[in-house]
Amino acid sequence: MKTKVRDSQFELLRIIAMFFVVTGHLVIKGANTVGLLTPYSVENDGIAGVVLYSSVVGGVNLFVMITGWYGVKNIWKGYVRLVTDCIFFGAVSYLLLLLLSCHPLNIKELIVSMMFITNWFVVSYMMLLLLAPIIEKSLQNASATEMGYWLLLLTIFNLVFGYWLGKVNDNGYNAVQFIWLYYIARFLRITQQEAWNKKLQKYGLWIWIGATLMLAFVFIGMSYMGHTLDTLRWFSYNNPFLMLACIGLFMWISRLKMQSKIVNVIATGMFGVFLLHTTPFVIPFRNQVTSAVFHNYFYFGIFVEAILIMIVCCGISLVLNRVTKPLISTAIGVIDNKLNKH
Repeated sequence: MKTKVRDSQFELLRIIAMFFVVTGHLVIKGANTVGLLTPYSVENDGIAGVVLYSSVVGGVNLFVMITGWYGVKNIWKGYVRLVTDCIFFGAVSYLLLLLLSCHPLNIKELIVSMMFITNWFVVSYMMLLLLAPIIEKSLQNASATEMGYWLLLLTIFNLVFGYWLGKVNDNGYNAVQFIWLYYIARFLRITQQEAWNKKLQKYGLWIWIGATLMLAFVFIGMSYMGHTLDTLRWFSYNNPFLMLACIGLFMWISRLKMQSKIVNVIATGMFGVFLLHTTPFVIPFRNQVTSAVFHNYFYFGIFVEAILIMIVCCGISLVLNRVTKPLISTAIGVIDNKLNKH
């Protein structure tokens, strides 16, 4: 059976997206200069943190858009991989916490660290996987015009009734957001030869920069005028400026057309990077370390810490992937055999 070669431009995007996620976590919770944990103040917090966070907050959106671009072919493969990774990476993450800190061993905490239900992203992604066969069926024979109309309806649904009115998907931390991103990415793929899409690919980087600056300076400007915006609300994953920024960067990178074995291998460790630095009992330790790093080395320290987390966690992830791969393959084989019999 011929192995499908991964498109390295999207694997590179996967790496960039995870670097965005890691950096965003360090800025908003460790450095705490964007107003999530304490009220934002231009005088005390400055603008550098807001600009930096605005540029990286779209990491999750980009990660999910890659899934939508290619589509989900086998939901059980995704489920087995998610659950297996959560168990193994959760356990290793907790053991690393014991190794790097004075945190005492607690079996209950270890078990909680291995449970996927503690992570909003994993739960939302599982919900997306459940609906993937329905989504794919709807897209099977859909024309670009039909998809464009559906996307318009989904955009009204998510922006008007979601971001603006807060009736559904008020912040983007849910499966509804992921479904929207899935449709957006697929629509962008089937229309990539259209003139407007080619312009989007050509100027996508500038769109990302412009939308990112708008995201940052509206927030800063409102604070200057004494009307500080709620951080979680403004930097919601479905903020129109953020959505535009993500689409621009996504399509700009899509045009690179590259192949790199090194990039492809590194990209396989990115989900492990996410899990290793976001388990429940690691987060407080990570934030404490980041706070100390920030107070001593400012944003240069944040940048270096993010790179170190990426390198160390990716290395661990690649090793663990070699352990879990045969287990996942065996489990998927059993499931496929059961399904084929019925």
